[in-house]
Amino acid sequence: DTLIKLVQHTPTIEFGAMVIPERNDTILIWLGDNKARMDAVNGVSTLYDAETDSTVVVYHKFEIYTHGLQSPFGGGEPAGGVDLTAGLAALNPTFITHVEKTSESQLINGWNCVRWVQCDSMPMMGAVLLTDTWTTEDTKVDFAVYSKLLAAGANRPAMKAGSEEQPKITGLPILTVVEIRADSTAALPTGLGSRDEIVLIQEVQTPPGHYDIPAGYELFSSNR
Repeated sequence: DTLIKLVQHTPTIEFGAMVIPERNDTILIWLGDNKARMDAVNGVSTLYDAETDSTVVVYHKFEIYTHGLQSPFGGGEPAGGVDLTAGLAALNPTFITHVEKTSESQLINGWNCVRWVQCDSMPMMGAVLLTDTWTTEDTKVDFAVYSKLLAAGANRPAMKAGSEEQPKITGLPILTVVEIRADSTAALPTGLGSRDEIVLIQEVQTPPGHYDIPAGYELFSSNR
């Protein structure tokens, strides 16, 4: 199986009197035979089955799990961490997306990468979401499974904005930098953006049941 170490950086976000502090999180991702697992820093694992295209979220602290991504605790942050663009999506779900492959290339963490530029404009909000993605073809990672898992659990704007343009990006994203730019009339927080970087890919032996719901965990019920 393949182990991927993904480092996620989210800068400090300020919106009026509300301040969300800077975060630096390390996410561990395992890719097996049509199965994947992502462990977030908050004691939550996201399990993905490619054959059934289904997602299970496991809350280890409470020994419970849910089907899909809805948090059983109401409100709060989603399964994988803070969703910085949920408010944007709720206010204006329409993105006009353009993706372009550039001629730029560079070596990042030992992988030969090429640069893709994605622009998601939100005209009703006077804002633009700019995404720089550096991808590589040097690895054997199943990008389709990886991207499904990341979109399910990581809650990153670049993976959510999507449209028919998004599949144009090929290769494994080693470095993804997202910036949201708004004009002076847009009522948006300052500091919106993110940086995701893969720093390690290695082959590992995972223990039996690594991609399964742990024994003894219960399906969450609102009647609990």
